[in-house]
Amino acid sequence: MFTANSIFLIIVTSSIFIPFFIHMIFTGLCGMFRKPFSRQKGAIVSLLVGFIPLGALFLSWAANFNIGTMPHQVLRSGIYLFSIYISFSYIYLHVFNLSETGRRIRILLEIYKKGPLERVELVKSYTCRDMMSNRLKRLVALEGLRLVKDRYVAGNKIFLLTARVIFGFRRVLFPDNIPDSKKICPMGRNFHNKQQ
Repeated sequence: MFTANSIFLIIVTSSIFIPFFIHMIFTGLCGMFRKPFSRQKGAIVSLLVGFIPLGALFLSWAANFNIGTMPHQVLRSGIYLFSIYISFSYIYLHVFNLSETGRRIRILLEIYKKGPLERVELVKSYTCRDMMSNRLKRLVALEGLRLVKDRYVAGNKIFLLTARVIFGFRRVLFPDNIPDSKKICPMGRNFHNKQQ
């Protein structure tokens, strides 16, 4: 016989996998978010949609075990459950982003597919211009940027706020080490040749 606590533990454990299963439904069954530059958006949407089945499971648990008569327990249990879900969703998003955008992952996969490669071949397969182009396309797909008359302008204010917060932390931690975009990727010259 399952108790209220054991069922709640099952719900908490299943919440870890909800974003992945919803993401699979979107991409596999519905055929959505398959284009390379909309995949991150698909992951974010999956995390947000996951609140619906999780909320339904939680309310069903509270109703079946008459937890609703104990509002403090419902509140504590809800905070705990959704904190776990948000934490694992955050981890899932970063693992997924790493698989999509991580340069080191891309290099390892390139070598796995093609076999041993020289440094020059690796550099040619992923140039600085490619990196910038891919990042701009992803930002446009996520609505962090908008393309207006061949110029990029800030899109969703949440992205801008997030960037400012991150750079704020960076300035506090490393005040003398703020990156210069021209040094990171000078678009007008072959950056990789200089590194050889």
